[in-house]
Amino acid sequence: MDKSIAYLGLAAALWAACSPSAPEEQAKKTETPLDSVSVYLESNPNDLDALAFRSGLYLEQKNLPYAKADMEAALALDSNHVPSLLRKGEVYFIGNQTRISKEAWERCIQLDPDNIPCRLKMAELYSIVQDYDKCLTFVDAVLKRDENNAMAYYIKGLALRDTKGDTALALKYIQKSIDLNPTFVPALRTFVNMGAAGASRPIDSVALVAGYALVWVLGAALGAAAQMALSRVGMLAQDGSSLSVWLTTALLIAAGLYQLSILKAACLAKCRMPLTYFMGRWAPGLPRAFIMGAELGLICFGCCWALMALAFVGGTMSLVWMGLATLFMVLEKLPQLGRPLTRPAGFALIGAGAVLALRTLLT
Repeated sequence: MDKSIAYLGLAAALWAACSPSAPEEQAKKTETPLDSVSVYLESNPNDLDALAFRSGLYLEQKNLPYAKADMEAALALDSNHVPSLLRKGEVYFIGNQTRISKEAWERCIQLDPDNIPCRLKMAELYSIVQDYDKCLTFVDAVLKRDENNAMAYYIKGLALRDTKGDTALALKYIQKSIDLNPTFVPALRTFVNMGAAGASRPIDSVALVAGYALVWVLGAALGAAAQMALSRVGMLAQDGSSLSVWLTTALLIAAGLYQLSILKAACLAKCRMPLTYFMGRWAPGLPRAFIMGAELGLICFGCCWALMALAFVGGTMSLVWMGLATLFMVLEKLPQLGRPLTRPAGFALIGAGAVLALRTLLT
């Protein structure tokens, strides 16, 4: 009965915490950059910068006809509008009409010699057609104007890889782009692919997995020891579920508080972006691979240990309870799905523990 009350309290608190209100739902539907600029353009249809900006938003959505329409509307008003010339090049580049793209970006640079986005687009264009000397000329021109431009270092790394075949030198520049912008996904992916091509050995992967597994084996041993200790003092049933109202309450509230903690947030940040972790910690060699595996294991254990302790609430032998807990832990680590779950779950767990404690005190 006590456990049933705890489950109902947990479900009710989770529903209350996670269910958005009608105004929040309406805000989600309307408060986007595309909606905002569209509303603005209704009353300011000739704003060139707004048209170019919306064209870029449409490009991000792969909506080429709408992007082209806004770009052409802006250039019809001012054929020398630099942001719209940038968009023109991008639109035709996607359509494989590189000659028109080149002309648009060259005109952009002629009008604004310090324009960095257009120079980067020219560098990208020459990289694709394998004219690496011109590509590097544009990249170096960008770096003279902005020495912290992550995209420029990325393009330079790729160009040097393809011209000189020097993986180490290429990785140096790509790593620089990651250092400047840790969420720069193209650079992260390239770094990993290039490293896999020659920077690591199969035995290093084995060592990495071994280090990761060791942490979880130790964690499982710790959990088993805790179960044995609690069983000996009569606080757990044979199926591993709690027989003590106060143990259940403590586990729920402790897990909830940990969900809201800085340590949990730090562990989740690394667990959701393992590539960023590897980029900052990677080094060749068997011992280093083992250490990285163990460190990553500790990070993942730091994400999950409190939720795993809730096995003593539902029962370590309950497949349904453990399955639901595992599903939540997996979803929580997904960047898009996980962020809205973590804190509401924390409040829900605290609420469930408080409901159970209050009921116990009142009976």
